[in-house]
Amino acid sequence: STPHTTLLNYLVGFCALAAALYSQNTLNGLWWFALCVLVNMARMSWYKSAHTHVNSLAGLDKHLTNCWRLTLGSGLVWALIAFCSNGYSSELGMVFLIMVCAITGASVALMQSHSILAITFATPPLLTAVACMVLIEATPTRLWLALAIFTYWIALVGTALRCQQVFLQSARDKHEASHLALSLHDTLEHLRNSSTTLIQQAHQDSLTGLSNRHGFMQTFSGTLEPRKKGFLCLMLLDLDGFKSVNDCYGHSAGDAALAAVGNWLKEQIAGLFNASTERVGCGRLGGDEFVVFCEVDTAQHANSVANNLILSFTNNVNSSHAHHLGISIGMRLASEPTTLSDLLLGADEAMHAAKQAGRNRVQLYDETLQQALNVKRDIGRDMMLAIDNKQIELHFQPIVGSLGRRTDSFEGLLRWKHPSHGWINPENIILVAAHNGCSGELTRHIIDQACEGLLQFSRQHSNEVRVA
Repeated sequence: STPHTTLLNYLVGFCALAAALYSQNTLNGLWWFALCVLVNMARMSWYKSAHTHVNSLAGLDKHLTNCWRLTLGSGLVWALIAFCSNGYSSELGMVFLIMVCAITGASVALMQSHSILAITFATPPLLTAVACMVLIEATPTRLWLALAIFTYWIALVGTALRCQQVFLQSARDKHEASHLALSLHDTLEHLRNSSTTLIQQAHQDSLTGLSNRHGFMQTFSGTLEPRKKGFLCLMLLDLDGFKSVNDCYGHSAGDAALAAVGNWLKEQIAGLFNASTERVGCGRLGGDEFVVFCEVDTAQHANSVANNLILSFTNNVNSSHAHHLGISIGMRLASEPTTLSDLLLGADEAMHAAKQAGRNRVQLYDETLQQALNVKRDIGRDMMLAIDNKQIELHFQPIVGSLGRRTDSFEGLLRWKHPSHGWINPENIILVAAHNGCSGELTRHIIDQACEGLLQFSRQHSNEVRVA
């Protein structure tokens, strides 16, 4: 709802500015509207950048905290609108009050899924209005208005809480119903077609009708040799935005989208290549990853095929959710005999690089990616030995206080100088440790070094020393 609430902020804010200018409260109106614009720009900037980084519970918690802070900032700006009407005592004071009541009421309607945001936004301007009515020109009429505004605020809080409960229950019921329907359908199909399904599952993906990982690997097993003056080409396709479809519309919608992508891919490959005279095939490796193997004359030919797939995706995928999706393609070419496993390894690295670069991208596996892959392989292979030999070290950076005369604490910095690749980025150390299943060993090693350092610092410093 951020784009909608931001647009509403601009519209009502512009009306408030016009009212301030009309009542000759120009200076207050201009600086208030400037604050309103700045906060809304910050909210939209956060909204555009937040979608790509919410991949865990910790990320979601940070996401919601930032959202709450920006919402509170917007509410505080609307509380300051009282300065544009001399505490709602000017000729147009009631107009400003109506604007405040309107935008706070709209916030409840637009933020039903998260009541704390609506309450956070509505509370500062409404309670400020109550204070102004009581403290500035406290006539009986204004006191009654203060009571009415306070009652309105209580009603908004109650409505926001009830709306969130209804929203959550509805989403929960929908998800449970979709999951139950899908489970029932899968069970019935399994009972009716158990023998056929077992055979197909060995080589074919039941959802899309394409080859599965086992079938695809078996089709192109052994050493693959390119034709003369040509290249072997393997493309790994990963759907952009598929998780959003699954989360927003349920697994049945996600499965329907995957099936539609499978049909689209088969049609595209049939139109681009002649399967009777060329080695070509496509499959689904699992999840939202698809693969295409073909032979091309040049690298430009391979790029043309990949770009054609991207251009035709949205308009030709027969799914109601196709506009939510895109594809990132990692591609590896080989002019010498190789294996499908090697091609997949390079294409996977290129695909991840394409996704990092943005939606609907093609990335060719090149020397830079080869070097990155070599680094990952080597540090993954050598990590346990480096932990055992204490080659992964914790460097302590002092944090000083008292104008630089005293060390208050130390910050532990993870460092590893690999014998072949030099200093390794700490982020890569942690990611590779998680991928290789040795995060526990690495964590214990870091804690041991931190404790040793803390013991040594305690001996050298009379004051208490902390290590972060």
